Amino acid sequence: MSRKEKYDYYKLRSQRGKCHSKEINFKFDYDYINNLFNKLDSFNVIEDGLILLGENSFEKLVKFEKRFKTFRKIEDETYEINDDKNQIHYNLGNITNTMLLSLLLKIHQLKKLKDLKLFRHLRYFDRYIDEDIDEVKNEFLLNVLCEVFNQYYDLSSIYINVQKSTSLEKYIQFETSYRYSLSFYKNELVIPLIDFSNVTYRYFSEAKPRTPKMNPPKRTYDPNIIYYYQMAISSENPVLQFISLYHVMEYFFDHVYNEKIIAFLKSRITNPNFDFSDDLNYMELVEELVKGYKLGTKKKTIEAPDKQGLIDTLRKYVPDHKVIVKQIKKLNADLISHYKDNEVSFSKGSKVNLNSKTEFYENIVDRIYSTRNAIVHSSMTDSLSFKPFRDEEELAKEIPLMRTLAEEIIHNSSQELI
Repeated sequence: MSRKEKYDYYKLRSQRGKCHSKEINFKFDYDYINNLFNKLDSFNVIEDGLILLGENSFEKLVKFEKRFKTFRKIEDETYEINDDKNQIHYNLGNITNTMLLSLLLKIHQLKKLKDLKLFRHLRYFDRYIDEDIDEVKNEFLLNVLCEVFNQYYDLSSIYINVQKSTSLEKYIQFETSYRYSLSFYKNELVIPLIDFSNVTYRYFSEAKPRTPKMNPPKRTYDPNIIYYYQMAISSENPVLQFISLYHVMEYFFDHVYNEKIIAFLKSRITNPNFDFSDDLNYMELVEELVKGYKLGTKKKTIEAPDKQGLIDTLRKYVPDHKVIVKQIKKLNADLISHYKDNEVSFSKGSKVNLNSKTEFYENIVDRIYSTRNAIVHSSMTDSLSFKPFRDEEELAKEIPLMRTLAEEIIHNSSQELI
């Protein structure tokens, strides 16, 4: 870059309020930025920028899900491991300035810079500097950005350094083993990023808008299903949310199924054509039960096949599909077309046109049941299984549908408060 001046100067002002406002000089060093670009060029950029591979170094972008959402800096904990025998050094920390540059370039390419709301977070830059500092340079601002990505978006890096050059495959093995060690010894959740689409994604689903006014309770509810419902909304993990909301539905499977069998039996034996003295009538009745119902008993009830139990439960407690459409539109109207146009890729759960009553129950049951099976079952030979972290963003889009159905079931299974 040919310039007469190697520097530009800017004013930075904190926006934390009049009592805490602070203005400092920012010295923009063009040589520093050029050197950073040159350093980035010296790395082998892998997996679309998620990995920077050097001659003897490896940096991988990860999500570091902190247990407690505070401004605890990552360097407050010790995650460094030295393997003297194999001459491998491991560490977890804020992303490097080189990775930051790669990250910003990729986010800009994906046109997602607005999603980051970086300037909103940078207003509080003064929390990172001492009171007596009145000028900062590029490195300071980049370090602040690294801290912002760590604190607000849980982005960190795993660094691995080796004495002898090694293959990418080996680095990936080292990185996987190190992540397991972090979970085993530190109870820390470090999630590998699959692609840049979820760099700014946080692992919780679309929340319902908060209602400023609460009405007094009007109905009584079964506490068992309320526990499942509360478990779902207390979690930020879509897997736990989905399974907990599924448990709300599953709670009624056997009850609704038994009701259906009892109603069938009452209808048949009270029919004027049913002859109590004719053994053939009883045999025909048993045959119909065997063909139409699973007769394995559990205590004093008959177990419902899960898929049939789900269909019967939805038909009984969610009789009006328009209610579901209305509630989902309040959360995110785009989800209506999402469910209609997209199956669940990891489970092959059916597309669902929520506006069509004719296909509502059959398709929605297939979508839910297939997704549930993909989550709870794992097999080396089955491609239709949920992959942790890789599929969580897609699964999160199913939570508004699951929550709306669960809430309708809770409401329609409740009793009026006396």
